[in-house]
Amino acid sequence: MKTTPKPPRLGQTTATEPQNATVNLSLSKNRYGTPQPQLDIFLPRGSSHRETSAMLYTFAASLELRTPTSER
Repeated sequence: MKTTPKPPRLGQTTATEPQNATVNLSLSKNRYGTPQPQLDIFLPRGSSHRETSAMLYTFAASLELRTPTSER
């Protein structure tokens, strides 16, 4: 039986789950025609810059930790 390790929790993560936030992930193309992922994050009005910045850094860190080591 194989178990999946739980991701480490560092402090509070309320900034990563704002109320009424919408995240859209799509595959678009850059100007040379190469496929490139695009992430659109829509936050509710009144979101502070500090909350937004913390959410984006936390999202980027979690994505980096979930990327296989063989990828660059």
